[in-house]
Amino acid sequence: MRTAFLPALALGLLLAAPGHAATANEAAAREAVVRRAVEAVIQPGYDALAKAAADLGETTAALCAAPSPAGLDAVRAQFGDLVGAFAAVEFIRFGPIATDNRIERFLFWPDRRGVALRQVQELLAREDPAAIDPDGLHAKSVAVQGLTALEVLLYGSGADDLAKADGHTYRCGYARAVTANLHAMADNIAAEWRAPEGIARRLTAPQLSDPAYRTTDDALDEILGTVIHGLEAIRDLRISAGLGASAKDARPAFFVFQRSGNDGRALKADVAGLDRLLTGSGFLTLLPESLRFVDDSVTAKFQLAEGALRDLGSNPAEAAATEAGHAALAGVLPALRSIGETLGADAAPALNLSAGFSSLDGD
Repeated sequence: MRTAFLPALALGLLLAAPGHAATANEAAAREAVVRRAVEAVIQPGYDALAKAAADLGETTAALCAAPSPAGLDAVRAQFGDLVGAFAAVEFIRFGPIATDNRIERFLFWPDRRGVALRQVQELLAREDPAAIDPDGLHAKSVAVQGLTALEVLLYGSGADDLAKADGHTYRCGYARAVTANLHAMADNIAAEWRAPEGIARRLTAPQLSDPAYRTTDDALDEILGTVIHGLEAIRDLRISAGLGASAKDARPAFFVFQRSGNDGRALKADVAGLDRLLTGSGFLTLLPESLRFVDDSVTAKFQLAEGALRDLGSNPAEAAATEAGHAALAGVLPALRSIGETLGADAAPALNLSAGFSSLDGD
């Protein structure tokens, strides 16, 4: 009896040891970060996207049924709301949105050759009946299905006819089909993020049999990588692509949503969405005390970038063509770069994560 008791006592002392408690606490803290990322940031973000898409769909249907200038104004305002809701989760590119070409179907960008504009104009000229049916539209090029195409329909040449009683009924039918598809897609994505056995469970309760999320650290890698690579994409694809070397070299058309004047709204929501993912999850609280300066540095750089974008106003594409605006927008780039480098060089190795890999440059 005594010899059987000793191993059990030894095991009990081991489990009660400070080192084991610290390890257990660290594991619990990591799991809590993943859970907060999912429940406090990602799920509400996709719920907001689904709500904005539903609202735009209803307003577009109302405009088509009774065209008016006020109705068109309402559709355009809700288009801006949808742009903002999408940008807030745009770089969360894992999970449901990564299936069925949903990323490209929601936003076809970059589009430096104007593929979406050309293809939308071709559909309008032919009045292709498939494009005014949501199922038929789904079978077409991704360039004519999402926000890029809808922006052309609402703001491109001839868009003001949508407000006229004898206006372009085909154009409105096409816009209605686009909004119906966006609504269905957003609804499905939000529902899949909340499915009991779906992506949320895979992240918060990882299994060794899961090909992507075998451990909590795999989920943390996904979250940190989303922030690092999202910041890189904003810097290189959303700002630098249109900024040019100087104000006279700026290319406003390379700023996403500049046609509708929503380029500033999208850019601010892009950066704020990644900030929210990092801070809302409490990710940097996992760092040891010796690296808490990373949290202060990242917070300061996010504040700098977001403040500069607010000061630029609603149209950074236009501002980039002025000396002052170009300088202000160029000043955002080092802040975004610094955040990504700090997270990749300091936070990732300190937490034994590998999220520093660059998805854009192939390093």
